[in-house]
Formats: sequence, structure tokens, C-alpha cells
Amino acid sequence: MRSVSRSGRPASWRAMAMVCASGAAASVASAQNCLQTTFANNNNGAGLWTVYFDATVNVPITVTALDVNTNAGVGLPIDVTVYLTAPGGTYVGNTSTPSAWTQVSAGAGISAGVGQPSAIDVSDFPIPPGTYGVAIRYGPTTTPMYTNGTGSNQTYSNPDLTLNLGAAQATTTAPFTGGSPFSPRVWNGRICYTGGTGGGSPLASLKQLSFVLDGVAYPDTEYGTIDFTYMGKPIVQYFNLSYGGNWVLQNMPLVSREGCVNQTQNFSFNLGNPRGTNIVGTPSASMGYSLTDAPVAAGPAPNTPPMTVGGDTRTMEKGVEPSAGAQLPPASPSQGTAPVAAQPMKAAHKNFPNQDCGVNECTPVSVSNSLMFLKDKNPNAAWGMLGIDLATMKTATKWKVPPRMIGCYIDDNPNGNAWWKDKDAYMMANRYPVQTMKVGTMAEMLQALKDMKDVELQGGWHTAAIVGMTDLGNGKYSIDVAHDTKQGMAGGTQVDTIEYDPATNKFKGSPGFFDGSTFNYGVVEMVPTVKKVFNGPAVPIPDGSGSTGCGTSGAAVITVPETGTITSVMSAFHVAHTFQGDLTVRLTKVGGPTVVLVDRPGVPQTTFGFAADNYGGGPGNLFISNGGGDTYDVPKIADPGYANIEGPWKAEGPLSAFAGLDASGTWMLEVQDCAGGDVGSILWWELSLVMGAEVTGGSGCYANCDGSTIVPFLNVNDFVCFLNRFSGGDTYANCDQSTIPPVLNINDFICFNNKFAMGCSAP
Repeated sequence: MRSVSRSGRPASWRAMAMVCASGAAASVASAQNCLQTTFANNNNGAGLWTVYFDATVNVPITVTALDVNTNAGVGLPIDVTVYLTAPGGTYVGNTSTPSAWTQVSAGAGISAGVGQPSAIDVSDFPIPPGTYGVAIRYGPTTTPMYTNGTGSNQTYSNPDLTLNLGAAQATTTAPFTGGSPFSPRVWNGRICYTGGTGGGSPLASLKQLSFVLDGVAYPDTEYGTIDFTYMGKPIVQYFNLSYGGNWVLQNMPLVSREGCVNQTQNFSFNLGNPRGTNIVGTPSASMGYSLTDAPVAAGPAPNTPPMTVGGDTRTMEKGVEPSAGAQLPPASPSQGTAPVAAQPMKAAHKNFPNQDCGVNECTPVSVSNSLMFLKDKNPNAAWGMLGIDLATMKTATKWKVPPRMIGCYIDDNPNGNAWWKDKDAYMMANRYPVQTMKVGTMAEMLQALKDMKDVELQGGWHTAAIVGMTDLGNGKYSIDVAHDTKQGMAGGTQVDTIEYDPATNKFKGSPGFFDGSTFNYGVVEMVPTVKKVFNGPAVPIPDGSGSTGCGTSGAAVITVPETGTITSVMSAFHVAHTFQGDLTVRLTKVGGPTVVLVDRPGVPQTTFGFAADNYGGGPGNLFISNGGGDTYDVPKIADPGYANIEGPWKAEGPLSAFAGLDASGTWMLEVQDCAGGDVGSILWWELSLVMGAEVTGGSGCYANCDGSTIVPFLNVNDFVCFLNRFSGGDTYANCDQSTIPPVLNINDFICFNNKFAMGCSAP
């Protein structure tokens, strides 16, 4: 089971640590520890060499994973085999005695390069207390890097075990068959294990919550929170908690956002005390927990010693207008999900940033967090010196711009746009490499996460970035949100789990922020895979022939040479014309569909439609058509419309008509004048295409997961892409096309590695 601490790991490791076995269902989760030697190598062996050391184990442990240092190229497969002597044994004098050794494990992984921890997913093996000789034999293409022993660098220990190092031997013919060992040599690596005394309980930080919501104090509430640390798996796991004889958290889905490593999730639940009764400093009531691979039908029996109840205060001011204000509903008797019959659909974002924010700043900080995530995952996009910090996003969302006296508006109002429209207009005007789309369903948000897009959730009075989602069936969803629960103070950033119930259109969980609030919408942000611009010369739009006759369309053409499967399309344009209501604007892919973007706004409600001038041409010099928001037409906009109208606005027709098509080919912006007396031309338009991970080049190169067109086509980003697709359960990750459950397994990593090693002749 791959499960190691993330502490100190480089980005390259995060891209490579991809192997994660499911294992059997566990009744009680275990804490994890690691003991590391050094990765400062100054010597090395060769493939099939063996590195030796002795281990003294003080308490029973189960080894779950190893990290090693190897000179294999970044992204190449590596493997090791692990042997132990009998208890009381040692490697000294046994390096050429095969009968002294027993193979206890083997595993494989992906190299992170010289001097970096390369993750090896070894099969779990227990070690009872005692002293053992340990031998790690490297595979034929896996060269061990190690350090010459100096006497002062050969012992590493913690309360659970001690390592005394060591030697290296050229066992290229067979295990424990070779010349005299080189000694002393210090194995470069990390051993990770469960059990031991250093891990403590996976449960921590049991607290009674108080709140200050919109200036109203709710001291000593019945809400409690607890942190739960667990080892990630590729499947959804289920956390259950009993407290005071009640099953307070029922089958809470855990999506392993950070991969197959230790990670912590925060949950809120009902402590059972009357509101206003302070229980801080008292021992917890009887408490039990479990972590299983499938939902359970009953709560866990008590299995933990009492914990002292701490205290914590959450502070929240409504950050959007209009709002009824934050309120604190009573805690539910039990919070959680109904059992699901099979592994649900899921998606998660790894290494998601989560910044502190000030009072009322939940919306701009959510956008800033999202942009940091997108920039990290799309480093080749045209970010330049564009600001993605909190202060810039406060400007972008028009935070507290009069007459807004609180924060950012949720929806359109007489004084301005919704916050996401303001943000999108700012980004388009300043040429950010980001597209924005409003969505209204949980299914759309889950799919966006699976496509490695970012999603911000707007619920009631609060905004937060979604970092994980699980489809629980029957319209219910479990959602992990990253946000700051102590606005204006340090120490409040965390990930909370909330649940959406379609029967009420409300959320449970994250009290004071989402609990009891209504689902409004989601905002999807993405980085276009392809962006093309038409800069002229201007294309005349022939005048119509009266009130009912339409002229010939003017067409501005963009050619897209890149291939790939389209997931979403957006367009921006500047059309100069002295009567908006005359025009119909269409987007066409030659040989494919045509979608109407604008259709004579104001007609037929009035005879000639909007009399305002121009689409675009204002400060942003563009009009946005996307898959969310409202169409530029009545009843949203009253006659005579707005001159030089900017975006974002929704297309009249479904832009989803382009989804699934290949991006390459000829695209046209067609503008038709259907009334006489006013003329104009197409001055500028932009086509932005987002393509899925199924993108392949002209050679059909599967391993080019991110669809890059910059040499080298295959790089570490493809491993990141494949890992995210695998973690999200995407069918793309079924590299070996297996049909036997689980269809996504370790063989897909081997398959991907092989295809990567084959290379690409074209992107």
C-alpha cells in the first residue's frame, strides 16, 4: 500500500508517486510513520546490486512503502526486492549466504531522478520486535545511489526502530552471489510503516465550536469538529465516527486528494450537549472510529481512549450581496451519507493552495486559490506578470466597490454584475489565459474537476474552492471545500466536507459557512488548450434589405492546426455596427455544427431590436460568449441595449454542440445583417478551445496525456496528467483496456510507462 508522508517531497515526486494498491477493507485506520536516512549520495552501484543494513525493531510494525535514491532517468520505471534474516540476524557475514535470507516483499515505482526520493510501492510486510538483517536488491535498470559511511552518518533511529548501515554488493548474477561487499555504505532511503509508538491516533483535535457570524455570537455550541488522518487509496473510503453512544458521522466518503499518502480531513458533528453548555476541558464521551472500503450498516464500537475536548471559534462575515446573512442552524443528530451500492464517481485536486483571507474576502480568495492551482497545473500558459494574488482578485471581483458595502454580489443586480462576471470581464480585458463558465448542477462541477478544471462553489452567503467531489447517487454529493474558517485571523484554513441534498437544495456540514445554506451555482475556470485570434483586415457585413430581408453573411476565418478532442468552446469578438438588433452572430466549424451566439437582440419584442451600437469596443474591446450566465437579449436586457457591450454572456445556442469533435480545421465567425440602413464590419475575434486529456497528436500518441505541442512532447507533466486521470477514475487511464474490475489498477501504470518509453514522433 503506497502511503508515505508528503513532507519535503519535490514536485517531481508528486508527479511520479502513482502506484497505490487498494488492499482489503480495514475496520480501523492506522497512523503512519517514516524513518529516513540521507539522500546526499556520493557513490553508487549498478543494476541488480544489493544494499544491506541492520534494523532493530522495538514494537510491531508493518512496512508499507519505501523511498529510494536511484540514477534512473526521471519518469522511468524502477523496482526492488526486499529480504530479511531471521530475528536476531545481521547482514554482517551473510552477504554471500542465500540460506540466511527470506524474501518478504517486492515493489515498483517511478524514478524521480538522482538525489530525490523515488517512491516504491512494496507489498506490505510485518516485522515483529527484534533485530534483523535487511537486504534491498535493485532491479536490472535501477541503479542504487548511496553514501560512503563515515561512522557519524551510519545510524538513524526513532522510538520504533533503529537502522545501522551498511554495505553494498555487486549481486548481478543472483541474489547474495557476488564479490566482497563494499563497506561502510549508507543506504539512501526512507522506510514508511504503520504501527509503532510515534504515530498516535488518527483522530486528533477534538473541539467544541463557538461562532461569530455577521457579528452575532454563538458561544459553546453543540457543534464539534475532529481531524482524521488517513492513508489515501485510489478508491473512495468511508469514515465512521461514534460519540457518546451516537453514530454521528455515517459513511463519510474520503477522496484521496493528495494521492496515496497520509492526509488529514476535518469533519463537524453533533457533540450532543445543549447549545450554550461549555464542555471544553472535559474528557470525550465514548468514541470509536473506522475506515472501510465499503459503507457499513452500523456505527463503530468505542475503540479510543478519552480525548480532552478543546475549544475553537469560527468567524464569518457574509462576503457577498445580497444576502440574508449567515445563520447557525441546529446541528443534525447525525451527519453523513446513505450507503452506496458500488464505488461512486469521484474527482479531486491535489496540492491545492488555501490562503488566509480577511473579513468578507471569501470570494476573491477562492478565485486567487483557483488561479494559483491552474497556473501550477498549466505552467506553459501565458501568465506573464499577471496578478493572481488576493489583492488583485479583490479588484477583479469588484470587492466592496460602492454601492457594494459588504463584499461581492452573488447575482446580477441594478448596480453591477455577479462576482464571477466581473472577474471574467477583468480577466478577458487583461488577457488572462483563463476561461470562465457558470454551471448549475453538481454533475457539471464533478465533470469539470475530472477534466482538471477548477470549480468555485457559491452556496448561500459563502464562496469556496472545491477540491474533491463524490457522487453518492440519487442526486446527493459529498464535497470537499478549501476555505478559511477564521476570516481576518490566522490558523483557519482547512478542508471541510459538506453534503448536498437535492431534496432541500441545501448543504450539511461546515457549520457557519455552508451548513443550512442553499446551493446557488458553480463557477468553472479552465485554461484553454488552444487560443487563436483573428486581427483583420476588417470583414464588411453586407447590409440587409429591409425589415425582414437578411443580407449575405460576412465571415472571418481562423484555422486551427492542432488536433484534440474538444470539451468546451468560447468566443470573444468585436463587431462594429450601428444597430445591434440588426445582427445575428454565428460560430461555425466548417464541416461541423453552427451555433448561434447572438440572435437579433430585442426582436421580436420590438420590430428592429436593440438600437445600441457595437458588440465590444468598450474598455475590454470584446464580447464574450460562453456556456453560462444569460443571453444578451430580453428579458435580461431592456431595449435599447448597451453600447459597446462587453461580456460575459451565454450563447443563444448550445456550445456543447462542439464537444467531442476534433479541434483541427476551419472555424468562422459569421455575422448576418437582417435589416437595412445600418452597416458595420468584423474587426476582431478570438476562439478558445479546451481539450480533454484524450488529446493525441497526429501520430495518435497516447502517452502525450496533456496534449502538449512543445518539444519535448513527453515530459513530467504527462505523468501528472495520467495520475490525475487515474485518481479521478477517468476512462483514459484504462491504458491496458481491461474489463475485469477494478479496471484501473497497477497494470495501467505499467502500460503507460511502456507507452511513454516508446516516445512520440509528433505531439
